[in-house]
Amino acid sequence: MKTVIIVLLIATMLLVSCSPAEELPQPEPVQQPAVEPAAVPSAPVETQPEEPQVKQQPLDPEIASLLAKSDEIDSYGYAYSSRVRNQFENYDTAAFSVYVNGNNIKKVYAAPQKLRDNIHYNEVFLDSDAMTAYGICTARSIKCTGLENKAYKVEYNFERLRITPFTVKESVLSSAEIEQQGVFQNRKSSVLRFTDSDGNEERIWVDQFYGMPLKHTIFEVNDGDELVLKEFIFGQFSAANTKKSETTLPVGYEKQD
Repeated sequence: MKTVIIVLLIATMLLVSCSPAEELPQPEPVQQPAVEPAAVPSAPVETQPEEPQVKQQPLDPEIASLLAKSDEIDSYGYAYSSRVRNQFENYDTAAFSVYVNGNNIKKVYAAPQKLRDNIHYNEVFLDSDAMTAYGICTARSIKCTGLENKAYKVEYNFERLRITPFTVKESVLSSAEIEQQGVFQNRKSSVLRFTDSDGNEERIWVDQFYGMPLKHTIFEVNDGDELVLKEFIFGQFSAANTKKSETTLPVGYEKQD
């Protein structure tokens, strides 16, 4: 009897040990709330205050009427000369003749100008619309030998006209007054005077018939004495007699680089 009981106990223990262990439920993972990255403050945008636009006051009616006479002039010529005081208290000078017909311009130097090596020119033909410039050598000089019928491209920005009667005309300020009536190179002129933004005095001789500036002087006054800083002269002025053929490259010239 004991033997039977022992056998039953052993069988029961074997059944228990061989039965699969009951899996315990796993805890569900706890989801952490998403953390948004902190916003980086953007740098403040600096805004430049708009500069107040200074409205140009109208010119004196008499001066405006005088200068308006040249508004329709697009064919003219003059002898240009200038002197500009440099840092060494000397004057840098320049001189050439100018012939204008619309956007075509011809400059003529008294002496040949060197372009490079043995290439020189004394006449320059400019097109202000196309921004091109070609030089030819026609002077009676050994420097022009071998350059016949050849037109060499020159730097437009170097040869373009920076100071003209029209740029001077546009520089007249509303504070300008007629200082006196006078004569310049046998041309009756009205002399304008005003103080510019640099504090210098300016004086402009304006042809009374054409309304075109003939001379422009910028100077400073020290103890009653006038010291010329810049002077531009448009001498021997003539209007409406410059033909387009005179301001374009002559036929027969071959363009060179």
